[in-house]
Amino acid sequence: MVCSMDWVDHGDTFYDSWISRSITGDMFIEIPQSGSFDFKQNLFWNDPGTKKRFEEKLPFQVYSCWNGGAVFTARPLLKHNVTFRASYKDECYMGEPTLFCKDFWSAGFGRIAVVPSVNVGYNNEQALGAKEKFGYASDIVWTTEKVEHRDTRIRWKPTPPELVKCEPDWHHPSWVKWDEEQDRQRPFDWTHSGYFNAHSKDEEKEKHEAFKSEEEEDDDDDDDDDFFYYDGDDDGDDGDGEGEDEDEDGDDEGDDGDGKDENKEEDDKGGKDGGEEEEEEEDEDGEE
Repeated sequence: MVCSMDWVDHGDTFYDSWISRSITGDMFIEIPQSGSFDFKQNLFWNDPGTKKRFEEKLPFQVYSCWNGGAVFTARPLLKHNVTFRASYKDECYMGEPTLFCKDFWSAGFGRIAVVPSVNVGYNNEQALGAKEKFGYASDIVWTTEKVEHRDTRIRWKPTPPELVKCEPDWHHPSWVKWDEEQDRQRPFDWTHSGYFNAHSKDEEKEKHEAFKSEEEEDDDDDDDDDFFYYDGDDDGDDGDGEGEDEDEDGDDEGDDGDGKDENKEEDDKGGKDGGEEEEEEEDEDGEE
């Protein structure tokens, strides 16, 4: 996967900071627990190798990105069932593109990079401002490759960072293992989560207990006759030992109780009627 760099404030502020993580696992910009963006212009402050390549407008490997524009191979989606998803239960609450990249790494597709020669905005005015500040892709590529003769190749790291910054909101950052909850993949329980799932455990427990009580009350009011239950049998058994395909008296083969098979008699009669109709048609045509 490769991504652009997306900007607001006419190229002054990198936009997709909640989604993107550098190859160190940290945010692109430093955001303290106060949620302040005072350091928004200090990109890759703790990753000197990436910072150098960014300033030289050379591609660099990252853990995750989206940044207003992304191009990626479809193989993880077609062969490994990677898809856009929400966070799993007990997994850090992250944006879908971050989880998308995480699943790319899990499937062995960790060559994810940002191409800083491509800079975009979220309307025409913002895009023009970003390009005025950083330059157009064609000019940057020409200067980098033809004039300065810089090597644009990336030395890929085969493994992701051990820890990744978890930022459910700007005020509750933490570090988590990059493959957290990847083995269990339990669905996230949205029924008692806050918007960013940042409540205390006691608050979450109280909400969960209240939700369970409501569910139990609803279950008591439900009428079982309103639902169809499937017990896994394919013979028409509805769970009480009687198959739907049986007659009312419990015989299986169309037996009406007096030893005669109505289905067989109807088939024989139908066969005779069909034969007579065919003979009549042949006589009318004068053919045998």
